[in-house]
Amino acid sequence: MSSRIQPSFSNRDLHPIDLFQSSKGLTLLELIVAMLILQIALVAFAQFMTKALDYSRRVRQVEMAQILAQAKMEELIQTISTVGPPKPLAEEGTIILNDGPGTFNDLALGQTEDIDPFKWLAEVAPSGTNPKLVELTLHVYVVRKRTTESEKEFFVSDDRERFSYWHVIPDGSIEIMVGKEKLKVASAVAIP
Repeated sequence: MSSRIQPSFSNRDLHPIDLFQSSKGLTLLELIVAMLILQIALVAFAQFMTKALDYSRRVRQVEMAQILAQAKMEELIQTISTVGPPKPLAEEGTIILNDGPGTFNDLALGQTEDIDPFKWLAEVAPSGTNPKLVELTLHVYVVRKRTTESEKEFFVSDDRERFSYWHVIPDGSIEIMVGKEKLKVASAVAIP
């Protein structure tokens, strides 16, 4: 007797399944999960962009401080090497050259709004090794805030990392600047 083997699949099984016809669409839960994932990704991207812009601003600020410091340092070296320091130097004393924080507006290296937050302070000290040399240090500060309260007209911390300065502005009110050191440059200068 011969037996016939019947196939175990039907004619209906031979056609590929069309996913679009059998799908019933997204459920509300799937849609909420998809929107939540998209929102998390957008928030993460926004935070990344904010930090990248902040980092870019800080790098630009350091670059501007370096450019301004180089130009002011060249000017101070030229002045001290031709006419000497403006005040006589004591054996081991340091002299601050300016009575308040100096501005970089005379350099004309960029837009005023780019240069305005930067201030400088220079100090000269005798060199311990050679009496014909002085050590010139230039501190470049970034003004962090401007207020209207201060006890002293001009104050510099002992480590020269911070300063505060108050002065009268043209409208008659008092402006107080508080700055933090951004850059310090030092050089030995030969005096006449």
